[in-house]
Amino acid sequence: MTKQRNHHDWRAACAITLLASSAAGAADLANFVVDLYGGDGIKLSPVTPVPNAERHVPHFTAESLEQLGKLNSAVVSGMGTFAFNSTVTGITFDIATGVPVETENSLGPLLAERATTLGKGKVDLAFGYSHIQYDRLDGRKLDRLVLDLPHDDCCTNGIAPPPDGVLSGFETDLVRVTVNSKLNFDVFGLFANYGVTDRWDIGIVVPVIRVEARASAHAEVLNLSGVGIHSFFTQTELANSRTGGTKTGFGDVILRTKYNVVRDAGGVPDIALLAQVTTPTGDEDNLLGTGETKYKGGVIASKHYGAFAPHLNVAYETTTGEDEADNMTYAAGFDIRASNSLTLGADVLGRWNPDQEEVDDNVVDFALSGKWNPFKGANVPLNAYVIVPVNKDHGLRADVIYGVGFDVVL
Repeated sequence: MTKQRNHHDWRAACAITLLASSAAGAADLANFVVDLYGGDGIKLSPVTPVPNAERHVPHFTAESLEQLGKLNSAVVSGMGTFAFNSTVTGITFDIATGVPVETENSLGPLLAERATTLGKGKVDLAFGYSHIQYDRLDGRKLDRLVLDLPHDDCCTNGIAPPPDGVLSGFETDLVRVTVNSKLNFDVFGLFANYGVTDRWDIGIVVPVIRVEARASAHAEVLNLSGVGIHSFFTQTELANSRTGGTKTGFGDVILRTKYNVVRDAGGVPDIALLAQVTTPTGDEDNLLGTGETKYKGGVIASKHYGAFAPHLNVAYETTTGEDEADNMTYAAGFDIRASNSLTLGADVLGRWNPDQEEVDDNVVDFALSGKWNPFKGANVPLNAYVIVPVNKDHGLRADVIYGVGFDVVL
């Protein structure tokens, strides 16, 4: 199925719902925007500044509820995929001998996959932390989002009202809602990879996520008709709403496997096939998960040329949810061994949603990463990365995402 969108107001409402829905902190964070104004939508003051005027209290309520109610699924898909490091390091643990061994002539890429595998009986354990603060929606700052709500067609039945008369034209008034919001995700990832054979790895990623969202909303009447019967007169508290909160819990657990089909074939790149299942273990209502099962399959190509190692990852993911969530991901870049203990990398990361009709169908980021193993005897390689958007006017985006982590060899 496809979404019907308004490029400005609808997407602004989409952002508001996301921000609110992640902040409620109570039972159902995903409905936070609807709860901003008490869960009943915008209502005006029952007292009007125009003597003897009919009270028009609820005439923006249905529109506000309708627009905000459309947003949850679009918001979740707009959040994209949190960055997880690949945990493909140069040091693994050999169960058979009980000692760590170096398996690569580079510490490996951080935000992409290499085609080579760990080796039979070898284990790689790791921990990673990522911080994501969403800043923009289609290029607009989330702390200055504006949503214009039209009046109900309550009295003219779709016919334009006459241009004169005391009460004529009141349906042209608008309510403008300005939202200042904050949305942060802290993702703590626990990783484990195991070499079943020399060419076959299996792995698991268990994320623990902390969501923090704060939102304040201010509504005002745009008296375009000049009649003046719509207002928050004497009841300014009806125009303002503030809420926020945090939630912590397990996210969607990822099960993955990689099989190396081509290795050391002269000038031909090493090739591997990747399969991954994301399980709906996270709480969808609290934005800790999507509530859908995701299936991903892809191809990995990489090759060493001395200290220089380019790589290319391409994968397609489908879900049990709406078609708009299906996507193709890619990572193209390289890592280079600067020294025996330091590897640096650069990648272009992309996600394309072919069923998205308008904005945010192609999200592109640029990433710089590094892996450093300062404690040779301890075998604890450290890693860090920074991701910045290339096309920040597409979709729900962070101005910068950063992460740190380390591998633990027992």
